[in-house]
Amino acid sequence: MLSKYDALNGAALESLIAKGTELIPYSDEILAAASQASTDLLEDSASKDATFKEVYESWKQFRDSVRGWNKVNELGFSQFVNK
Repeated sequence: MLSKYDALNGAALESLIAKGTELIPYSDEILAAASQASTDLLEDSASKDATFKEVYESWKQFRDSVRGWNKVNELGFSQFVNK
């Protein structure tokens, strides 16, 4: 699934660029606001639904446990190949 996603998005990106689309990254301010809005929405949903809360809490623990590995593996590799 991930490989298909990457392959299709790569081709779509090439098409957009060929048609003159200018790519610009989101600012840190926009990313921070989106992160906060997402957290607020998830926390609100967890406060209203016990099943959602159970899954959400489990997911947060997993996310936090892999964050260090992602910094070493994913982030380091991404920075290397995108120089």
